[in-house]
Amino acid sequence: MNSITARLLSLIMAAAWLGWSGTGHASESRDPGGTVLSAGELYEIYKNRTWLWDKGAGHFAVDRRFTAWSGDGSSATYADGRWHVTDKGQMCFSAVWHYQGGEKPVVTCFGHRKVGRVIYQRKEPSGSWYAFRNFPRKRTDESEKLVSGNRVDGDFNKAAALVAGSR
Repeated sequence: MNSITARLLSLIMAAAWLGWSGTGHASESRDPGGTVLSAGELYEIYKNRTWLWDKGAGHFAVDRRFTAWSGDGSSATYADGRWHVTDKGQMCFSAVWHYQGGEKPVVTCFGHRKVGRVIYQRKEPSGSWYAFRNFPRKRTDESEKLVSGNRVDGDFNKAAALVAGSR
């Protein structure tokens, strides 16, 4: 991978990450305590939902397939892979991100804790904790960006065509 491609990939991944990192939310660097969510609880939160990002989205299919897109034009990327949950409170997706000039496998994980009826989340391994789902829920909760069904396919196909056209 040449240095321009490496820099472009870094910019693409940084831009994509801003859409799903929980930025813009009040965060706490300390562990909120509480209990970790079980794999079953996490599966119910994410299954057959699309996580809407500022410039993209990722879909968590019932069969554990993960598809996503991010960016547009020359910064378009798309990903295809799998997602899984653990009894240690983690939801992870492992996917190959395709971009103009190449592809790169990426694993991204989020930790989840429950304190009372509030669910906290952070990007693993060292992100800041933030309220993912308040009780009662707020429209500004990150969990409100998880919408029912697959809202990825159309833009996924557009991003794939843009990337394929650049090769």
